[in-house]
Amino acid sequence: MPTRNLLWQEMGPVDSVEFEVPASETARHDAFGTYLQAANLRIVDVATDGVFRAAMTRFPDITFAHVTAPRAVVDWPRDRLSWQRAAAVVCLEGAVSTHAEGAVWTREPGLTLVPPGDTPVRFELTGERNRILYLSLPATMVTELNLPDHAPRVSDALPDEALRPLVAFVTSLSAARIPGETAAGPLQAASAEVARALVRLITEGHSREVSLFSRAMRAIMGQYQDQRLTVTTLARDLGVSARSLQAAFAEEGTTVVAEIRAQRGRAAMAMRRGNPHMPSVEIAAAVGFGSLSSLFRALREQAHEEGDEGEDRRVGA
Repeated sequence: MPTRNLLWQEMGPVDSVEFEVPASETARHDAFGTYLQAANLRIVDVATDGVFRAAMTRFPDITFAHVTAPRAVVDWPRDRLSWQRAAAVVCLEGAVSTHAEGAVWTREPGLTLVPPGDTPVRFELTGERNRILYLSLPATMVTELNLPDHAPRVSDALPDEALRPLVAFVTSLSAARIPGETAAGPLQAASAEVARALVRLITEGHSREVSLFSRAMRAIMGQYQDQRLTVTTLARDLGVSARSLQAAFAEEGTTVVAEIRAQRGRAAMAMRRGNPHMPSVEIAAAVGFGSLSSLFRALREQAHEEGDEGEDRRVGA
């Protein structure tokens, strides 16, 4: 089968790449080798009668990939280049098993989350044809969940209706060619929320076991752009009283208002970094802030939380 040329397009804050490589040629394919090096992945073994196909979109912090591969063994060394990264895998066809000394979260059908850490990881693709979605994520997307050290086995399968929209988004985004910085900023913010939603779905147990705080945080991530989102409206949507909702957040050492502002601040920061020329008034409207003062306050808080003094000064200017 012929090999297509690598399509690597520099689009400001976004890189897009697509390739098709016969497995027998992976060792000699420069573009494929460049991708593996950038992803810090190593192919240990591969069935040479298959083909690797991949379409990827990479933002500064998150990479979305839709990959088709033959039987293969792939190592992720997790050295200094990637110990602060996490990986989420959705197996759409075939079978993928993940081996690591640390905790690995799994959930049917075919979902895996590898939290950040410094222990090596091995992915074994055991189907004749394996089709997967692979997300490379910043550590903060997992550490903010305060997961236990040991991953429990999740007994219930994720409902198809919950997974289908996320799969459709990631599949489409992986093959996207972002037309410019104007589209990249809002798309990057939306992509981060989809990634967070996928991580939460993998790590949560049966829906009856999900805490009110967790359900509320998921709702905030889905509704933060709405300026009408308040404690009252959120409590109504969750079917609880405002007092019960506030008590659930108090147990976690925070408030509903603070988490809504923080979520909007994270989205605004990602949008500003992805599209530095986007007017502040447009950013504020896109992430749900009703005023520029609210936007700037949230950006300062986010910059302080990330330890970005330079960004903090720019926001305060």
